[in-house]
Amino acid sequence: MNEYDRAGKILEQRRLRGALLQEERIKEVSEKIPEYDYLTKKISQLNIKYLYEMRSPSKEKVQDILDEIESLKEERDNLLVKNGFPKDYTERKYFCNICKDEGHVNGTICKCKKDLVVKEKIKSSSLHSGVKEENFENFNFEIFSDEKEENKPLSPRDLAKFYYEEFKEYCENFSKDSRSLFISGPVGTGKTYFCNCISYELVKKNVNVVYLTAPDLMKRLRNYNLGSFEFEEQYRQDYDLIVDSDLLIIDDLGSEQVSQYNMASLFNLINERLIRKKPVIISTNVSFNDIRDLYDERIYSRLKSYELCTMYGDDLRDRVY
Repeated sequence: MNEYDRAGKILEQRRLRGALLQEERIKEVSEKIPEYDYLTKKISQLNIKYLYEMRSPSKEKVQDILDEIESLKEERDNLLVKNGFPKDYTERKYFCNICKDEGHVNGTICKCKKDLVVKEKIKSSSLHSGVKEENFENFNFEIFSDEKEENKPLSPRDLAKFYYEEFKEYCENFSKDSRSLFISGPVGTGKTYFCNCISYELVKKNVNVVYLTAPDLMKRLRNYNLGSFEFEEQYRQDYDLIVDSDLLIIDDLGSEQVSQYNMASLFNLINERLIRKKPVIISTNVSFNDIRDLYDERIYSRLKSYELCTMYGDDLRDRVY
């Protein structure tokens, strides 16, 4: 079962819970207020009469029926309030009022389903354990060296403290207008650690975050463009999530196969999100100055608008604590 199926199951459970809750409340009210049940049955009868009269050439009776239905509904609402219930107590409750927990609106995937799919991706991905363990709440500065190199303004630990505050503030103030970030540095200097922290913090705030390694991203883009027709709908939804997410995090850019096709796909994605004013965070071992040589001028020109964050220090994975 993939993340789309799991999201669909969650939506199905929400619809079921909503229907059961409404049924229980109607039963509760009917037992306490017999007149409420009488008015509900009378409204149902008038609805049937309304459908019948709609077929007749004359529409005069139709408006009279509608007026009577509204009058009975108002009487029923007042009856609820009079007996200590909220006016909308017996109405169907939805987790998402936009799509009524269906997951789609006019053939387009709803934001509530997008959020569910993203959360299910994080749960099932290899990144999930890292995202859970590496976050701002339990950030471990001790894994960063406190020894300052002569040609560096700060020690790796002080640099981590600086970016800790910067990235935490980024999350606190995150909006559709947030800036895109280009986080570069040698292997093992904490780039993925900080990406995990940002992802975890924003997901907690119900921000739609898509977090993918560069190879995985390229695989999904290729599936969208060249994938099997059998999975066309799934690939399209996957692509829409990547393009429309509130924040896209691309981890380890440069680890993917750098080909003309992949460069074109990457450019189109970055350009599309730039047009839509959707922020992107890129982490990479490639320095910003080398991007032009590894990729091409078009990608380099788009990334020039990103805020550059440079990390350095020993490989954290070689340190033992």
